[in-house]
Amino acid sequence: MEAWLDLLSRRPVVGGAVFDLQIVAAMLANDVRPIYTFNLKDFEPFPEGSAHDTLNPAPWLAQRSQLKSEYKRMALQLELPPV
Repeated sequence: MEAWLDLLSRRPVVGGAVFDLQIVAAMLANDVRPIYTFNLKDFEPFPEGSAHDTLNPAPWLAQRSQLKSEYKRMALQLELPPV
């Protein structure tokens, strides 16, 4: 709570940005890095959650989906159990 109030006093936010601020505060209070998000721009206003601490998992998810599709195709050919 203290980290959130400190951030809020330095960076007043309104609307949905309040939730992003809560995430950054929780991250700082628990020494957690990086933030994995699809919404990189949401964390740009907070230097504490800057781009080097924010990763977009979309490329990894796309690769995972492609590998899963490839496995399913191979499993059908080799009659392996489904995933």
